[in-house]
Amino acid sequence: DVQWAPTTVNDFAFYVVWASEHPLENVAIKWMECEENPSDCGLLVIQQQRQSWNGPINIVLETALYGGNSVSEATASEIISNQPIWVTVTIHDIKGNAFLTNLGEHMTMVTPIDNSGDIIAPDRLPEPVVVDRPDDSGDGLLVSYSISDASDLDHYEIYADIIPFTDVGSRDPALMIDRDGGTNSPGQGGFGDGRPGGGRQVSDMLTIELTALSNGRNIEPGVMVWVAVIPVDTSDNAWYTDLNVGQATAIDDSLIDPGLHLPVITGITATWNEDRDEITVEWDESNDPKVVGYIIHLNPEFYEDVRSAYYQFDMVQGTRSTVTPMPLPTEETNDIAAFDVNGTWHISVVAYDGEVTRFGVTPVEVRNWTSDAQGLEDSNVEDSGEWWNELSPMEMALMALLTLMILLLSMIIVGRLRKPSFDPLEHATPNWELQVEDWGGDNYATTMEPEVNFADTLVPAATSIRATSPPPGINTPVTTSVDDLESLAGDLLGESDKKDSVDTSFLDDLL
Repeated sequence: DVQWAPTTVNDFAFYVVWASEHPLENVAIKWMECEENPSDCGLLVIQQQRQSWNGPINIVLETALYGGNSVSEATASEIISNQPIWVTVTIHDIKGNAFLTNLGEHMTMVTPIDNSGDIIAPDRLPEPVVVDRPDDSGDGLLVSYSISDASDLDHYEIYADIIPFTDVGSRDPALMIDRDGGTNSPGQGGFGDGRPGGGRQVSDMLTIELTALSNGRNIEPGVMVWVAVIPVDTSDNAWYTDLNVGQATAIDDSLIDPGLHLPVITGITATWNEDRDEITVEWDESNDPKVVGYIIHLNPEFYEDVRSAYYQFDMVQGTRSTVTPMPLPTEETNDIAAFDVNGTWHISVVAYDGEVTRFGVTPVEVRNWTSDAQGLEDSNVEDSGEWWNELSPMEMALMALLTLMILLLSMIIVGRLRKPSFDPLEHATPNWELQVEDWGGDNYATTMEPEVNFADTLVPAATSIRATSPPPGINTPVTTSVDDLESLAGDLLGESDKKDSVDTSFLDDLL
């Protein structure tokens, strides 16, 4: 195992890991020989500048340079156990420059030890991270686990069951993974053909796909699965008890609509053309900023999932498009009876955000072709009744109540206007009727002579009232009734309101 701190230069190209039984103070001559095919010389080239943000770089070296009197004469072979070797790392920039000499202070010695015959098992691994495998039908899990630090590690055994466990017991491995996970990390290898066993980068975690249980049964969606990872060394030493176990449930992603964040497209209409080989589709525009376009689906049968539609057309922008199902599928690949162009077809429009669309839709029926006038008339008739469908029962009841109140109020107002104006004379009784000057009859047609002699009645009375009036010097309160009588008497006697002397000689003539 080799580890070093990553460089921070801006023109980095790659690292070269050197290992030899000879000191590596000067590798310039050997590099000139191996530059074209470093892997043939047992050199490990790493093109990745760093493996993490601030961590060291870790690799596993499996070959070294042996033989000859110096590193220039050595050849590559597998690392020999219990024989010390020198290790160094050189850094090369994008122009091929590197420090290849005076490396005495930049190399270290290590002795590989053969511990394949030991009886000590690798340490138990921490609990693995088990998650659902995305974009599947719920038949797989992703298992990530930490690598073992055992130097004689041979492989990993994966155990899985739908029953919780901490001991392997009689279970068989559901999967066996070699020590490096069976994958090649990016940047390893060399410029030429890779040499098996030359070396590899080391990552902190390995991730594998698990599709079966320890009993051989496939993983099913919605069922909890417990998973354990056991490292095994070259002597088959391993711990099978007191395991750290992770668990997860596989999810059927085909039942999850990835486009639920997108709006539902409304106002979809579709009509065949006269030749019934093209369909004109129109829909309402969406103002959602996530929508970058629209995708049309067409099928000869009703569907609720766009993945069930036979036709999927390219993305369009705007609110109108023309599509065609022609040519129809052949009998060899489909049921031609289902694709009857004269039958009932269904179409849908879904919003597209550049990555996904809605799966769930409610398609509309493609209408038959009609003439422009007929089509316009049908459209107007249909639209005229649409607003009734949008009213709730409560709104309908309120509208009826308001209409009734308006009618009632109108009837009251009209009745008031038609009623004749009030005439006091029509409502007066005979006792209060005023006598006209000519003392006529009921119909004022004949003249009636007065039956009262004013000379014998009114004039003496007026004279009496006049005579009883108090003298001006006496302060006697005068009431309104006395004043009225006095005024009346004065009128009958022909007196005015003035205080002048009154000539009463005419009374003698009357008497």
